[in-house]
Amino acid sequence: RPWAARQAGAHMPTLDEMRNMNWQAIASGANGLIGWWFAGIVRYLKGEAFDKAWADVKIAFGEVAEKIPLLLSVEPAPKVAKKPADISARTWRKDGVLWLLAVNRTYDPASGVIELEDGRKAGISLKGLGYQFVKVD
Repeated sequence: RPWAARQAGAHMPTLDEMRNMNWQAIASGANGLIGWWFAGIVRYLKGEAFDKAWADVKIAFGEVAEKIPLLLSVEPAPKVAKKPADISARTWRKDGVLWLLAVNRTYDPASGVIELEDGRKAGISLKGLGYQFVKVD
């Protein structure tokens, strides 16, 4: 058994957990992601469990792929100056539009105001493990 499977409460991440891990990493500054260990999923999950896990991996990483033009934009954007403790956040500008990614790092709902270094603010309300891209005016 893999190391993680020997740990109490270990499980294949749910779709919401995978999404959250991806977006938390990106909001915290990651400019690249390494996907799930396919060989491990094939080895340790069989039948419907494999089909479900692999479908979730494709969905979670497909959502990131859809945002690649924004995530790779080189247009300057103001940085996050202040945010609630339970929320990770990062900004990008694409085609002159400023976007804010907010990610709830907890299983509980989280909300608050995110302030940017240029003084702009965005109110955020997220479900547990939720994330949101917000256009900032």
